[in-house]
Amino acid sequence: MNINHCMGQNSENSETNLLLKKFDFESQIINGYHELLPQELKESQADLLIDIEKKYNRQEIRKTLLNFIQQVYSHDEIKKFSSMEPESIIEDNQNKFKELENKLEGYYDQMYLEVNRALSGVKIIDIPIQSKPFEFFTINRPDGIYEATAYDNFLPQNIQINPKPLIPAAKFISIEILQIDAYTNSINIQLNLNDQNLIEKIIKNQKADLVLIIDKKLISIVSHEPLFQNNSLILTSEWSLNDLQMIKDTLNRDVY
Repeated sequence: MNINHCMGQNSENSETNLLLKKFDFESQIINGYHELLPQELKESQADLLIDIEKKYNRQEIRKTLLNFIQQVYSHDEIKKFSSMEPESIIEDNQNKFKELENKLEGYYDQMYLEVNRALSGVKIIDIPIQSKPFEFFTINRPDGIYEATAYDNFLPQNIQINPKPLIPAAKFISIEILQIDAYTNSINIQLNLNDQNLIEKIIKNQKADLVLIIDKKLISIVSHEPLFQNNSLILTSEWSLNDLQMIKDTLNRDVY
């Protein structure tokens, strides 16, 4: 073992820790994490947050922040900063400090997205394919129709979904799969009058989008006025006719 090398590493880590404390970055990120996940939410959704809690514990956050500092500043700069006030460190090289701030902001944005994905039960299982926009992730939710927010056509995996279904699949009276044209398929769900009125009310008041989840797959999204025909909710879907038929068969097996 090279004792001098180890002593040098310890000195650098100590000086980097000191720089971290000067700007209180660690507390800011940890406080942001706790705001995203208050204790009662951690307890109620514990099964969905196991990996997130490991990734964003205090030790891992500190390790990441120290790494950011060492990526931006040289050893000599970090050593020099140990005797300087925060304002002087910023002024020493504003471009580098801005680079560090950008890394911290990017880290928080990543944390925000991953926490909300976990709370929505979203798990990335493949790379995105434009022609199959819902097939690269799953959603760990029981079958049913859910209220959802933050849907983005370009980033569907960032959708935020309520933990409990608005209408559980057990309340579906029947399901029919139809081909509308060469590129569009529909899944038609017969509902009772109360559930029809509930869907129309939510969409009319623009409270949320509605999503259909079956077999942990996002099947369809209702963002505008819902279409009802003969007491059935008509949903267009990006899934193929064969996929929808298999999804329907899975639902029939599990629910009916």
